[in-house]
Amino acid sequence: MKKSLKTKSCSHQWRTLSYSSKKEVAFLCSKCQQTHHRSMTKSEQAIVKRRKILKSHTKIHRVWHSFAKEFMEDYFKFKYQGYDMMKRVAKWARTQPKGFVHIVYCDDSYHASSNLVLIEHKRSDKYMGTSVVFIPQCSGEAPIQFFLYPGHRSVLITALAEIQREASQVKKRELARERREYADWEAVVAYPSRNLDVK
Repeated sequence: MKKSLKTKSCSHQWRTLSYSSKKEVAFLCSKCQQTHHRSMTKSEQAIVKRRKILKSHTKIHRVWHSFAKEFMEDYFKFKYQGYDMMKRVAKWARTQPKGFVHIVYCDDSYHASSNLVLIEHKRSDKYMGTSVVFIPQCSGEAPIQFFLYPGHRSVLITALAEIQREASQVKKRELARERREYADWEAVVAYPSRNLDVK
């Protein structure tokens, strides 16, 4: 007669594996990998509902969705361009929550004043990144959009800070050179007489 195999008992250490919209929760034992499913309690359902509301992607992206609805077709093609779009975006930005939209000035390839529009994807307890839209004024090109995750943004800020430090040093040398040139000129220039008649 064969002996029955004995199963080793486990003092389970459960952790939450998942929960579903069907109000079920699954647990996994970190020791034996056994799973267990059951219906959620009312208290658990309330927490899950509140968590879903807080994690709503619509809330994080709401300002970008407003921009896309106003200025884009199918999230890929822009409805306007150039100075016309710059004016429209500036007007739209004034209707958005404070701290979500920043407009930075730059020049396009024709050296015409243009805009970089920075739109934050965030809520009070989470930051995802920043959409950037470049709107050239006179180059005839459609706006260009790209996205900065926090890591991208940090690298860009570091690069700009380095550029600013180097530019400051160059500016100091430039001013020193201009002072020397002025002094050299003053040393040799022969100004007209103060009594010279001006015709």
